[in-house]
Amino acid sequence: MAWTKKNDKTSGSVSTNPISTAAFANVLTPGSLIIVEVAIKTATIPTPTDTAGNTYYDSGLGTKNPNDSWYIAIFYALNTFSTASNVVSVANSGTVSGDVTAQEWTGNAPASPVDGYVYSSGSSGTGGGQNVTSGAPTGTGSNDLIVGLAHAGGSLSVGTNFTATADTYHDSEYQAAVAGNTPATWSDGTNNDTYGAMAVAFLPPGATLDEDFCVVSGPMSADTTVTVFG
Repeated sequence: MAWTKKNDKTSGSVSTNPISTAAFANVLTPGSLIIVEVAIKTATIPTPTDTAGNTYYDSGLGTKNPNDSWYIAIFYALNTFSTASNVVSVANSGTVSGDVTAQEWTGNAPASPVDGYVYSSGSSGTGGGQNVTSGAPTGTGSNDLIVGLAHAGGSLSVGTNFTATADTYHDSEYQAAVAGNTPATWSDGTNNDTYGAMAVAFLPPGATLDEDFCVVSGPMSADTTVTVFG
């Protein structure tokens, strides 16, 4: 199975508290995956919330600084119950500049959807081309969804085979049904431009862990409690 993007909304670049996306055009689908990308001028990025009551988690990268006053992060939520419309928000107590982009991908979301992630920073060099890269995520799947987010001083364009999200103020992109170690790339129109870029590989719908494991609570007996993950 492959992901299908159903909703894609952004806040635009604003200085409000909170920073909120526009309402999703379509109601949520139970079992979907919601991915939130944040770029903001504050070193600590609060965990997103939404009007549908979903719980968001850091993708594993944490907050990263692309060598200037902006910080970037990628979060996700599993929409397990809601069929409501949705607005995603990030608290902004300092009312600094920032933007939030949220995508909903329909399908049977895995309980642990992150297959791998990576962050890279550097200089774009000279000559143009695909000279901004996240590096290769650590994902091992063969049919993953790669979501990339970058920030640079100059103007970036999405990389080959990637599609831009609704975010027009920072540079987020995605590519579906590819290897989990596929790097997110961008073209930079500015020579020797300092940048930061991250990518997260999400497992396809219905995917499970390669190896199941369990945690056993208490001594082994007829009434032993066993919790199975995977």
